[in-house]
Amino acid sequence: MFTRLIFILCLAQFMATATWAGPWLREKGSSFASFSFSASADLDARSTGYFEFGITPTSTIGLDLGFSRKHTGAKLGYGTLFLRRAFGPSDASNKYAYEIGVGGTYGGPKRNMIPHVKTGLSWGRGVQFRGKSGWATIDSGILWNLNDYNHVTKIDTTLGLKFSDFITGIVQLNLANQADETFGFFEPSVVFSPKNMYLKIQLGLVTPLESIKKTSLKLGLWHEF
Repeated sequence: MFTRLIFILCLAQFMATATWAGPWLREKGSSFASFSFSASADLDARSTGYFEFGITPTSTIGLDLGFSRKHTGAKLGYGTLFLRRAFGPSDASNKYAYEIGVGGTYGGPKRNMIPHVKTGLSWGRGVQFRGKSGWATIDSGILWNLNDYNHVTKIDTTLGLKFSDFITGIVQLNLANQADETFGFFEPSVVFSPKNMYLKIQLGLVTPLESIKKTSLKLGLWHEF
């Protein structure tokens, strides 16, 4: 029962990783880091950290970390170290990449550690709308629970549009399934890119499809270097 419970709690974390990344990889020697915090009216809170580094023109390594606290006092932490590689023609309009990773989820009344292996496949391409440029991605993945068969499958769809050098709009629909339960989150946000600042600021909402009342406010900071 505990393994099943902790994986259900992990769904919100697993689904909310950097879905804007898609199949586009970091340039060799370049990095990306982000931090986000979200909280709902009933004081459910979540914080995440994400880091990517380009090791070759077709390979990116990264680290995905998170911590959540329910209003009931239940806590959960997780971490995944991953490698993402591009495949297919580099000059094609449609981009593809696959991802493999290892990590663990930590929490519960007995502070159990549950190891996992992550596999994923992503697609993306640039889009144009009324003279504005943007992108569309579909990220799919499986979190393989190494303790039993309660694996997690997920599909994240992202649409982004750059309205100006200062404002970018992003809409995400995240779906996940574990055992016989399916979860969904709708995540609209706006990313601000202030002049003379290295940080980008993301403001948005995280709305569970089954309950609008559980919507969380989200604040994120992005940095490329």
